Amino acid sequence: MEQTNVRLVDRVLDVMETLARFPNGVTIATLTAETGIHKSTVYRLLTTLVNRGYVIKDQEDSTYRMTLRTYRIGSSAVPSFDLLDLSKNTLRELCQVSREAVHLAIPDGATIVYLFKEVSSENVLRISSRTGSYNYMYYTGLGKALMACMSSEEVKTIWENSEIQKFTPNTITDFPALLKELEVTRKRGYAVDNEEHEMGIGCIADVVRDADNKAVAAISISTLTVRMDENFLIRTIPLLHKTAQTISAMLGYVPSEEHPQLIYQ
Repeated sequence: MEQTNVRLVDRVLDVMETLARFPNGVTIATLTAETGIHKSTVYRLLTTLVNRGYVIKDQEDSTYRMTLRTYRIGSSAVPSFDLLDLSKNTLRELCQVSREAVHLAIPDGATIVYLFKEVSSENVLRISSRTGSYNYMYYTGLGKALMACMSSEEVKTIWENSEIQKFTPNTITDFPALLKELEVTRKRGYAVDNEEHEMGIGCIADVVRDADNKAVAAISISTLTVRMDENFLIRTIPLLHKTAQTISAMLGYVPSEEHPQLIYQ
């Protein structure tokens, strides 16, 4: 009986995680194909989730999608100081001044979870990321910024718990190469995503630290790689560092000789 209950919980989580990948809705047939769970079981699980208010069914096209009720549970995992609430005005200002796309993400195991995304109205940039979605750290600028603050052992654990996949010719799929990239990141003072997840998209990223000098989040400025030249870096790196420092200060981070303002120095 216990094994049956555990298997049922496992299937519920499989269905919910798959639903999270289809924010605009998904059919039972797709859920069945994606999860490998029998159609009748998927239907019963969805019926329960609908009755509990976690999922809604679109009667016109018979698709299912998650409701904001799931956010109420997930948001409780965000630190009590409510990082998003504290930082969103500063991040919007960065978006406006940089005229580029801005992200805020927090670490979650081997992945990052996006808490904030805003694209400048002057920018036609399209990025697949969305608030609440996640990506593995190793192929994102945000993730590499966070990993650059970790020990080699911690980075290895993240690597071993990641699904290593070559999204583009630039994706790092070799662990020694990742360690080398993180060392370059520390010396450079910011992380770079050079078309490692999406072709044509690049970013620079820096970390946000709390009062204990712990890197608790990362912010990034994203742009088209054709625009990511020296002038872009000269213009945006100071903006990125200043925003990271401002948000860190809100969390109680105080620069010192041991931990100066430039995050990685």
